[in-house]
This record gives sequence, structure tokens and C-alpha cells, in this order.
Amino acid sequence: MIEASRVHGDADMLVYGDERLSYAEHFRRVAGLARGLVDTYGIAPGDRVAIAMRNYPEWSIAFFAAACAGAVVVPLNAWWAAGELEFGLRDSGSSVLLADEERFERLASRLPELDIPVLVARPSGAVPAGVRDMADVPAADALPDVEIGPEDGATIFYTSGTTGTPKGAFGTHRNICGNVMSVRYSAAREQLRQGASLAELLANPHPRERSSWPCRSSTPPAATPSSSGRSARVRLSSSCTGGIPGSPSSSSSASA
Repeated sequence: MIEASRVHGDADMLVYGDERLSYAEHFRRVAGLARGLVDTYGIAPGDRVAIAMRNYPEWSIAFFAAACAGAVVVPLNAWWAAGELEFGLRDSGSSVLLADEERFERLASRLPELDIPVLVARPSGAVPAGVRDMADVPAADALPDVEIGPEDGATIFYTSGTTGTPKGAFGTHRNICGNVMSVRYSAAREQLRQGASLAELLANPHPRERSSWPCRSSTPPAATPSSSGRSARVRLSSSCTGGIPGSPSSSSSASA
């Protein structure tokens, strides 16, 4: 999936404030970090790599890099307190932590006991000895040579823990790619419901004018401000996108 994203080249993939990250640069940073996880930190297929980070562009880079290194990605709730984050790291058996500065500082007093390598995204100053700035990891033009199958472990997402201890839910690479395909099918279904023909969709399945808003419309929806005050490029309603379904029974055979 990440390899396929390269076809979009210099088009914007992620927009964060005034920052732009193209598909090409996103791939290079994913490839570089994935190689670093394998070559520097010894990550092997099945090892756990945790992410404790707000929704920075580095979150996407961290997720896909860990997945492409063959690791099981463990995204930890960014709202969790230090004790909860420590629980997630211990329970998952994570071998490396990718964190932003706030989560790193929250865990600082507990990290010596955890004895886990840490890479920090967007530190405001120099990082402590033994900790690495994610920005210092060099980009690369190719992913590491790691064999990944559809049934291999890809993620562990934790429940909220409101009624007890959080529990990790295991997902595979088939799940990830199944979700992507489900969104595409949902968008196509909505097109058919709004008057498009099956022949039209088959002849032109990726029209440019539909790439940002699946709903059939003569004009795109207006951008609306996000809760953080930043302007979102386009905000789609769930009725337009068909939601973000989780489809563990998908027949996709690709991997992230």
C-alpha cells in the first residue's frame, strides 16, 4: 500500500497548518525510519513498536514505518496518563517507543525502568542522552527487505478501559488493507445511489474530481475549521464517505 502511494509523487498527502508533506517525501521518510528500526534497533517481524503521539504528520510516518519493518504497531491513547502508557508498553511487550515531546515527558520518570529505546517527534530542544530525534533519522528510497503476509500481525489497539483494565485487540495486515478497500466500495456504492452507472465507474474508477469528495456533486464541499482552530481542507460527513468500516473478513491479500 505504501509502495503504491508513490504514484502520487509531489501531490500533498498530509497538511498540518502551513506544512505540506508530499506522497513522495512521506514514502522516503517511512522507508528511512523503517530501515532504522530494522538496522539500528533490531526490529524483526512480530516485534512490537509503540506510538504515543498526538496527530502530527510524524504519527503517519511512525505507523507505516513500523508496519513496513514487519513490526506489530501499538498505537497508545494520547490522552492516557503516565501509568496507563506504562501499562500499554509493558502489556504489549513493545521494543521501541515513538513519542512526541508531551508523551515523552509524561513517561520520563518511568522510562529507566522500562529500558526501551525512544525516538521523539518535534522536540523543542536537545533530546536527552540515549534518546533520538525522529528528524535525525535519514530518509531512504527503498523499504527494508522484509517479508510480510496478509495474516501477519499488524496492530494492537487498546480498549478505553472504562470498565476495567484496557485490553489489546489484535489486527492483521489483511484488516488494514480490508479497511481501505471497504472505504472505496462505500464511496462507489454512494455514487451508484446518486445516479452514476456501473459502466461509468468501471470505465473511470479514479476520476480526479471525485478524489477528495466521494459524493456526486458539481462543486466540492467547503472547508470547515477543525476543533484545533486549523482549517481542514475538506470535512466529509459519514453519509458521504460511508463511514470508516472495520472489515476483518475482507478478502484483500495485500499488506501495508
